[in-house]
Amino acid sequence: MCFEKNKLFHFLITVTAVIFVLSGCATIKTRTEVSKDYYNLGYLYFSMKKYTEAISAFEKSLEYNSSFKDAKINLIISYQMAGKYEKAEELIISNYKPTLNEFNRNLLLLLGNNYFYNKDYDRALKTFSIYTESYPDNAEGFFNLGMTYQKMNDEENTIKYLLESFKIDGKFIPTVFNLAVYYYDKEDYDSSLVYFRKLVDLDPQNPEVYHKLGLLEYKKEEYAIARDSFTKATDLDPKNPEYYISLARVYAKAYNNRTKTYSYIEKAFVLGYKDVKNIKTMPEFALMNEYTDFKDLLKRYEN
Repeated sequence: MCFEKNKLFHFLITVTAVIFVLSGCATIKTRTEVSKDYYNLGYLYFSMKKYTEAISAFEKSLEYNSSFKDAKINLIISYQMAGKYEKAEELIISNYKPTLNEFNRNLLLLLGNNYFYNKDYDRALKTFSIYTESYPDNAEGFFNLGMTYQKMNDEENTIKYLLESFKIDGKFIPTVFNLAVYYYDKEDYDSSLVYFRKLVDLDPQNPEVYHKLGLLEYKKEEYAIARDSFTKATDLDPKNPEYYISLARVYAKAYNNRTKTYSYIEKAFVLGYKDVKNIKTMPEFALMNEYTDFKDLLKRYEN
């Protein structure tokens, strides 16, 4: 869950000259302009999740401008997305200097991420510890420490570093989200609710925030509010079948509305929901199992 993996840096630069032939006619382009062309191509491939092609384009970009830092950063991320962790580590180490600046900060964070993705958690911890010592005001390093400790099943340090990250930056969404989930899993619903409500303000276009908030409100038997949260989740992502199952549960339990319960379950099946057995065993739907049309619906999607 190290979020640096999904960041791309898209800046432009200028330098020297070379003749570049394009569409049969000679066009004067600087080496840096050619480098930028390949960089933009790599950026496009990356956005399409074509990481092999992105790697080739970023490597070509660096052939024309070996000092293009943004191409290096994005090449490292592309290596990581393609599972080429050794290549990523090699490029990071060959460029990293202990000097405190933005480029070295990104490299150090990416190195820790690289170990994390490769499940080398001891080295990830060491790297993120160096990062937090070097950049103590950056919430992301403490967040990554917390996530690494979570992978190592060290609950005490997981929550310690998540809270430290939140203390530094109470608006860092990954930290707020994981704190909300942590307290939800611990059944500390009041604490969880505090963080989920922060997320609604911080990340209002994220349907999963509303869905998880709705589940929490459902647990607290705040059914009308839960219904509204689930509805908002379906508005933002109308193709997620889980959201419709949650809506069906609310209408079955709180409103005894057979028509809407049936409708939302059917909608979930149409969208690809597969767990018919789960529907049959949910206590909210016990009464629905008495109706022939509902039995027929389950039978239709059972296989």
